[in-house]
Amino acid sequence: MRVSELTYALEATACREAMITGLSVDNRTVEPGDCFVALKGTRVDATRFIPDALERGAAVAIGGPGSPDDERVCVVEEPLAALGVFGRLVRSRYVGPTVGITGSAGKTTVKEMLRTLVGTGRRAVFPERSYNNFEGVPRTLALLSEDTELCVIELGTNAPGEIAALSAMAMPTLGVLTSIGPAHLEGLGSIEGVLKEKLALARALPQGATLIINADDPWLASADYPGGLDVLRVGLVAADGVLAPPSEREARTLPVGARVVSHALGTTVLERNLWIAICVARRLGLDDDAIAGAVADVRPGSLRGEVRMLGEATLVLDCYNANPLSLGEALDDLGRCTGRRAAVIGEMLELGNATFAAHREMGARLAGVGVDRALFVGASATAFADGFGDAGGDRAVLDLYADVAAARGPFAELVRAGGTVLLKGSRGIALERLLEGGHV
Repeated sequence: MRVSELTYALEATACREAMITGLSVDNRTVEPGDCFVALKGTRVDATRFIPDALERGAAVAIGGPGSPDDERVCVVEEPLAALGVFGRLVRSRYVGPTVGITGSAGKTTVKEMLRTLVGTGRRAVFPERSYNNFEGVPRTLALLSEDTELCVIELGTNAPGEIAALSAMAMPTLGVLTSIGPAHLEGLGSIEGVLKEKLALARALPQGATLIINADDPWLASADYPGGLDVLRVGLVAADGVLAPPSEREARTLPVGARVVSHALGTTVLERNLWIAICVARRLGLDDDAIAGAVADVRPGSLRGEVRMLGEATLVLDCYNANPLSLGEALDDLGRCTGRRAAVIGEMLELGNATFAAHREMGARLAGVGVDRALFVGASATAFADGFGDAGGDRAVLDLYADVAAARGPFAELVRAGGTVLLKGSRGIALERLLEGGHV
């Protein structure tokens, strides 16, 4: 695009005319022809890097007040908002299908599974990482080109209105709702608030568009959806109006059209996410044989349910994030394992006023599973232990620790005992650090 097209969309003062051929928010990666957006972070204001970006060949730099006086610099009030305008401008030139995925849990996993199923069958754009916010979404949209055949966008939120704003930028033509749970309650207030926020994706879809929902989720199963949408209800539990695989089937298998294919995923949550991804791929018109051939290649993302062997122990590393919905399902899966069972549970963050009740509930849930040993790491240890004990759990098997460092020794002992060991906690706890330092 031309610089003048961007400055017109920004309602900003025009600067030197040039052709924009790329986007960068890091001056160190600027290539000739890029638009450099100088974002203001919590520690660094990138405005000071504008001269370096221009020297590296940026066609235009967008910065906030105090930016250098240069004909190649466009000054705006808020560079992050300008980045969103850039993303929407690129998206408006693209006419292919755009899949928008959101949910309290599972959105990144479904996105990555869909990436594997699509494979090389279509020229597709996917977020490079968990680019699901006001910086990440436009950076993904900037990857669109004339030969793109499919765009997949992940939409996240911490506060009311964010999904609507991101959807207005991404303009999805097919929506996916993975789950509703008590995540980000500090900003969204309640599960009802979470549901309302996530449904903004459905409201953003054009008339006649497909909305694929996880029908195993009670909140999504009973929600009211906008009229004029083709709502496809999918899940692992058979019910009226739900597209589900046969209940009587071999373990770790799912149908793809007329074929039944095996997968390498060991948890119910991951299998459900794969089923959702398969349904999305088929709705996009991908060939059943190609989808079936790719299912065996689907693997969980790092720390998102990956299984590792460590001595005699089978570690289920599901500690990229956690909320009561995902933790509850992970505990259910642990309860179905045979042999010795152990759990390392990390604090669930961003639950606001629901923090105490949620950890107490999860403690009771763990007691119902029946474990040989459990560790809890985080500030809500007392609430978790109270729930565990009141539900009949043996307090002698549950140990409480303030942080990961304090839990390293006990974790090593737990692993040496063997069996299945679940690690589940919020990103801020980073339970994977228990594996560092040669303690196990």
